[in-house]
Amino acid sequence: MPFLASMRLLYASLPVVARTSSSLLSGWSGYVTAWKPWVRHDMSEEFDKCGAKRTGKRVERVFIKAGLQTSPVAMIACGCIRCVCLSRTKPPLSLSRSTRMGALELSNWAAYQTDRLLLLVGTNPLPNYVAALLLAKDNGTIYLLHSGGAHGTAKVAERLGAAIKKKRPGVQVVPREIDESNEVIVFRQVRDLAQSLARDVPPGVSVGLNYTGGTKPMAVHTYRAVEAAFPKAIFSYLDARTLSLIVSTSTRPIPVGNEVAVSISEMLSLHGYQSEQTPSPNFHPEFYQTLVKVHIEAWEAWREWINNTRCSSLPGTDTFRSPYLEEVQRAFDKLCGGSATPEAVARKLGYDSLGSCLDWFKSKWLEHYIFWILHCLAPEAGIHDYKVSLKPKRRYQVGDEKKTQHLELDVAAVKGYQLFAISCIASRNKDHCKEHLLEIYVRARQIGGDEARTGLVSFYPDSEALQHEIEEDWFTEGRVEVFGVGDLRDVERLEAKLKKWFETANDLGAKL
Repeated sequence: MPFLASMRLLYASLPVVARTSSSLLSGWSGYVTAWKPWVRHDMSEEFDKCGAKRTGKRVERVFIKAGLQTSPVAMIACGCIRCVCLSRTKPPLSLSRSTRMGALELSNWAAYQTDRLLLLVGTNPLPNYVAALLLAKDNGTIYLLHSGGAHGTAKVAERLGAAIKKKRPGVQVVPREIDESNEVIVFRQVRDLAQSLARDVPPGVSVGLNYTGGTKPMAVHTYRAVEAAFPKAIFSYLDARTLSLIVSTSTRPIPVGNEVAVSISEMLSLHGYQSEQTPSPNFHPEFYQTLVKVHIEAWEAWREWINNTRCSSLPGTDTFRSPYLEEVQRAFDKLCGGSATPEAVARKLGYDSLGSCLDWFKSKWLEHYIFWILHCLAPEAGIHDYKVSLKPKRRYQVGDEKKTQHLELDVAAVKGYQLFAISCIASRNKDHCKEHLLEIYVRARQIGGDEARTGLVSFYPDSEALQHEIEEDWFTEGRVEVFGVGDLRDVERLEAKLKKWFETANDLGAKL
């Protein structure tokens, strides 16, 4: 029997109440929410968004391509047998994962969760945060083993514990300081902790160690001590290259990159940063594309207008005229819905005066353009959080002196718990582009760890050569993606390249 015909037959055999989106999804969402509310589960919104452009393809292929692993019965919930809902977030483990390598059912996943979970706290708390959400049982206890002293990770453990308690209030978090100055001391302290657990915990209580964080000596000696006290303990670590969980009791890596959704604000707060809530900019896609064309075809005239007038007046006035900017003059008029004025342009762009738009015309418009494309791509690319023009800050103390540290992220996006940081600079100068990229590359790894990926969007003419040079000089193969004039010239090509980057940053796309 043809596939679609069999699906129609299955659909017809269901009770009428099961065909309605609201009735089926209400029970489904409630079940998933009751399981683990911090894991992605809000599918009701997504089933209302039916991707008509995928009509006519085989259901299994479409679901895999769209990043959805579910059953035909679940698809019927949208009320359309031939269309597929494009998911902004991937479904939780309670749905079928038969299309994925190392797939797990919900019942099997529980086998890797423990009542007592030990985590080694390093300078980047993100892997520990993910491990805590995935591997600790409800009402369990998490031990945060951190180093002490002025250069230790006690503050990191404190922020990590607060974040875990906020997400999972039923879990108890216990910090423990470990002296890393001597390997013998490390082993002895962890051994004493493990032995006390062995004495105090009732029979049948499971113990696990995730050793992703911390130093290598601490990981080795902690592993030895826990294994000696609990031969049946579950040992695990998160592989940053593949976003997989490596578990001692499993023969295959378990993909977990899409199982925990961490927001950008959560990532920043784990590192002590606070970011003010900034409203999303008004989108002007046609105007952005005109500016792209001007930067490619009339670069010198555009820069001359900015440098000579400091944006005190519009091009085409007595202050500044250039035949090369006639198209952008028409774009200003279209932006304002008539004859453009400095005040009207400023208001459209969200500023008080045209002069205050100087930084926007220099380069910030490119951030908004990429942010708009990201906004369009997010549902299908699995991006669940994205922001533009972030300027978080954190306060710290050196002796008696209080200081503030600032960082900037042009465009940031998160897929699961992986950070994508994009540097946007309207420049053709290679040194300027590399300098801008280096800054955000360091910041991205500081916030997102080894899992973080960094992109550069600029008007450098040979993006492939620049990417090759960066990978050779910085040893960043697979961690950096460069977008140049050839990509900006064609918006569809730019969208496709960005989407491919999000999907294959860890070669996960090839494994689906």
